[in-house]
Amino acid sequence: HRSIWSNVQYARDTFDMSPGERIVSFLPLAHTYGCLFEFLWPFTEGVHVTFLSRTPSPQIITEAFRAVRPHLILAVPLVLEKIFKKRILPKLEKGSIKTMLKIPGVNKLVYEKVRKNLVEVFGGEFREMVVGGAALNKDVEVFLRKIGFPLTIGYGMTECGPLISYAPWTETRLHSAGRLVHRMEVNIDSEDPYKQVGEILVRGDNNMLGYYKNKVATDEMFDKEGWLHTG
Repeated sequence: HRSIWSNVQYARDTFDMSPGERIVSFLPLAHTYGCLFEFLWPFTEGVHVTFLSRTPSPQIITEAFRAVRPHLILAVPLVLEKIFKKRILPKLEKGSIKTMLKIPGVNKLVYEKVRKNLVEVFGGEFREMVVGGAALNKDVEVFLRKIGFPLTIGYGMTECGPLISYAPWTETRLHSAGRLVHRMEVNIDSEDPYKQVGEILVRGDNNMLGYYKNKVATDEMFDKEGWLHTG
């Protein structure tokens, strides 16, 4: 309950959503990401939540976005990548467009049109798209940043209910998963955290108490100082 409260409170402190604004819920509610940020937190804000009743294929999702016109979009990389590859990439690979992208000044006009079309695909009224749950394709991320698409990437895990890090799209950096969220500490298990890869350890209010009736697995997850080993 503490973990759920901490995640909901962080969202209330961080996202600017008003009563009556809209969100589309298509992530599984059995997962912490969908349950917390497409249901419990919006519910506390008085946000209008539209639940998809069909399997969320890219076509069904885009139909819902056009109909509902959500103000915030939460997604997983696969959905964004599929829509990018089907709707945007084929247009960019046309001969005339390829030539225009090589001309300074003209390429900015092309990028602006692509951005406008992609924003419209997702309903046209959202202020930000938050992607999490898996790694986003680097080429897709680089292109979307280049055209100024309002995208940001968060990081978390079920055991943290789920948030570990996030930053608004106007502040985040390329290939970053944002900043550590409120009421959490982070430690990188490495001899030189800035130069050598190490395991991410977290500690704070978002952490679970342990795995249900599984002390062995719980003890393997936490060290003596209370750090949760993310793997």
